Amino acid sequence: MSKFKPGDVVRYISSVGTYLVNNGEKYTVHAVKYNKQHDCTYLYFSAKDFDGDSGMDASCFELVKSADNHFKVGDKVMLKDWEKFYEILEVKGDEIKIKSSSGEYYWYSTSIHNFEKETTMKFDPSKKYRMVDTHEPVRIICTDKKDPTTPYIGLRAADPDYEVVMYLYENDSRIEEVPQVDWSKVEVDTLVWAGKLPRYFQGYCTKEAKVYFWRDGTTSVTNGNGVSWEFAKKCSLEKPNA
Repeated sequence: MSKFKPGDVVRYISSVGTYLVNNGEKYTVHAVKYNKQHDCTYLYFSAKDFDGDSGMDASCFELVKSADNHFKVGDKVMLKDWEKFYEILEVKGDEIKIKSSSGEYYWYSTSIHNFEKETTMKFDPSKKYRMVDTHEPVRIICTDKKDPTTPYIGLRAADPDYEVVMYLYENDSRIEEVPQVDWSKVEVDTLVWAGKLPRYFQGYCTKEAKVYFWRDGTTSVTNGNGVSWEFAKKCSLEKPNA
């Protein structure tokens, strides 16, 4: 019985040279078959790993990594040099099958190739969101079913007195879900961000949902100008990206 199975990643270790594989290189097993003529097990590999469809003696290989594939049929993936995501049509051990733009089908090893998986963010109006760069609050107000390219409509609080309409698409990288912060447990003098301004925490008013901080970037030790505040929805323990 062979120690190899489809999906395993193996390394060629034989000192015998061959035009099909290179010594020390890794390959993904596509099929395992017993060869009666030579009385040994042969390994067969994906055509994407090397140019050839002949089996090779399993004794010339060692196991590198057992099949461990976290992708499933229907997932969309891409490699760094690809221009778009492609849907996975079939999964076999470590390998995934993809149809290219030209209509051809290819098998790829997920252990050898570093695939990025497309993630779909479906915005929930009941959750709190903010701008990634400024941390300005964004609230989702409705779903526009007539426009599949920008299916969500939100309002960005650009100023305390008005909001700006935003048309959002799935996976819109401009906004993110607001991390939940229990301001009542934040220690005095902890660095916080009031919008884009770095400030040191002074206290929190639960009733009014206001975060208080020492003015002008001072702390409880260096403070001489009193305190100021900002609504908690505009504050964060994380620095904005811009």
